[in-house]
Amino acid sequence: AIKYAEEKEIIHINDIPEEQIAITNSIEKQVKMLMEKASSGDTGDSRAIFIQIYDDLCENNKNSIEFIKGELLELMVMIHRLAIDYGIEENETLQNNNYLREYLGLNEKLLIKSWCLGRIEAITKGIKAAKANRCHYLATAAKDYIDSHYNEELSLEDVSKEVNLSPQYFSRFFKSETGYNFIDYLTQVRISKAIELLKETNLSVKEVCYTIGYNDPNYFSRIFKKITGYSPSDHKN
Repeated sequence: AIKYAEEKEIIHINDIPEEQIAITNSIEKQVKMLMEKASSGDTGDSRAIFIQIYDDLCENNKNSIEFIKGELLELMVMIHRLAIDYGIEENETLQNNNYLREYLGLNEKLLIKSWCLGRIEAITKGIKAAKANRCHYLATAAKDYIDSHYNEELSLEDVSKEVNLSPQYFSRFFKSETGYNFIDYLTQVRISKAIELLKETNLSVKEVCYTIGYNDPNYFSRIFKKITGYSPSDHKN
């Protein structure tokens, strides 16, 4: 009710026009969509949704510039909060600590639109880069852990716990980042090490099998031949 009251006017919630309530509900849904897109680093969709929100607010000529600024203020604070959550405050566009004062000093609708779009673009691009860096770091950490523990009874759950991801998410994430699913990557590491041991040591095929983390020599031989095209014995000979 406060949003729709004129200066010094008293208004009851039931006196708000239905069309205004509909517009508000629509904008709230769009804001939710915008936050989802922004948190995923999607600059294009974030810009498009913001423009729709802005146009909806400006469609009713009764809405003053102060009303529009007030409606967008909470959104921009939420967007700024995303920047803090993703640790991208060092972004050149975001270094101004007085961004709220800067925003509140804007007195033209087009300047407000341009300012908000610029900030949304800077933050979403920063989020995308931060997520990419984090994904690269986690994928590298997971691979390093597998490379160091390949000779143990290593499970997907063990590695996902090491990088603080749920097993279900880690499985999809690892495949997306490396091109391998977990078991395929582990197998590649083990077989590569087996090839090295067969070539450079006097270990028997069975000893190599146990050394690289397999408990069944027959299974090891089948996997080895499937990947290399020949058996461990042939390779050793």
